[in-house]
Amino acid sequence: MSYTLLGETTRTAKKSHKCIWCGQQIATGEKYIHEKSVYDHQMQNHKWHPECKDAANEYFAAGEEEFTPYEHDRPVKK
Repeated sequence: MSYTLLGETTRTAKKSHKCIWCGQQIATGEKYIHEKSVYDHQMQNHKWHPECKDAANEYFAAGEEEFTPYEHDRPVKK
């Protein structure tokens, strides 16, 4: 497995998107994290709720290397 983060920005949604972590809608006007990366030689273009991105960072810091999109619950905002 190889992963390279190419860029990560915070954006305001101009249309709805689907969060890669929880599968729930990112509503128009909502802030989200836009990530561009390469995973196993495949370009990725993901959108995350900020709290889902935080949960994913904790998940990976705990030693996990992969996840299945849309399989996690959306964390409660802090």
